[in-house]
Amino acid sequence: NISNRFAHLTNYSINKKSDNFIASTNIPTNNSNNCENSFDGFKWSLMTLRKYLSTSISNEKINQIFEKINDIIVKTMICLESEISSKIRQLTNYRTNCFELFGCDILLDSNYEPSLLEVNISPSLMGSSQ
Repeated sequence: NISNRFAHLTNYSINKKSDNFIASTNIPTNNSNNCENSFDGFKWSLMTLRKYLSTSISNEKINQIFEKINDIIVKTMICLESEISSKIRQLTNYRTNCFELFGCDILLDSNYEPSLLEVNISPSLMGSSQ
């Protein structure tokens, strides 16, 4: 539905402007575990996702999911390497003085199988809902 500009699942910068947007209230930090029973909001940390998954599947299965996600990301970057390398050689004097940050959007199906949805160039690093 192209008339619904909030329909894109993973575009947080757009969805946070929707009237239906729900900001996350408990965002855990590395030093806390405050995500217990707090699975609200539209943007979760990986810690919150792991906690949520642990309510229905084993830690072994969760680890397998994250291994598959890692595998998808590594293989995606390998596929991009020749394009990235040629641009680096073309546009920079030294390979070591630049970098590019990519964001990979991964979907989990009902069987917890991860699939790559898209790769974003220069993804938002904003953690807030503002």
